[in-house]
Amino acid sequence: MKNITLKSGKEIELNQAFNVDCLESCSNYQIVVWLVMDKRTLRRGKSPLRKVINCRQCLYTFKHTTTKNYAICPNCGRQIDARDRSESQKKYYEKNPERAEKFKKYVDSVDMKKHRNEQNRKERIKVLLLVGKMEIKCVRCGCDNIPLLEINHINGGGLKEFEGGKYAREFYRKIIRLERKVDDLEILCRVCNAWHYLELKTGKKQPFEVIWNG
Repeated sequence: MKNITLKSGKEIELNQAFNVDCLESCSNYQIVVWLVMDKRTLRRGKSPLRKVINCRQCLYTFKHTTTKNYAICPNCGRQIDARDRSESQKKYYEKNPERAEKFKKYVDSVDMKKHRNEQNRKERIKVLLLVGKMEIKCVRCGCDNIPLLEINHINGGGLKEFEGGKYAREFYRKIIRLERKVDDLEILCRVCNAWHYLELKTGKKQPFEVIWNG
């Protein structure tokens, strides 16, 4: 166990150094920062790392490719804890049933319809960020009004993949889990998507232009 020396000359162990009074009395700020990072490393080392990271701040999804316990979101720059704590949380609730019961009561009090709508909204933004490569707008006219945007299959085949909408939700989730590539997809507004459909159906470009004035 590492020790540090306080202004008073007293030596304390690493685990004692995280007492607030001890931190305030340390003689070297850099040592305190190092100790905090060292303590976090020790604490995080027990948990496996997630392979796919979801940023809660900007909703961007990306792969975690390093062995570090944290990841930096390439979209917003936020530092994210990369640990997979599902097993540790499960064990925590097993040891603390009163906390599990409190969480259950909270879940029961949530408006599920409102919650599902919010989850659907977030999932849609996650997909748009991935398909648009961090840029959410129509690739033709530049429309950035999210309710007007749609995911378009560049070479057609969307109806077949969705099977009439039956697997639309799973299609979104496969993209979010990074299981489905998005090279054959693009973002179009509803008007440009209808334009693209006519081009595929007729086999030739249509003689008009869509302009977004938003």
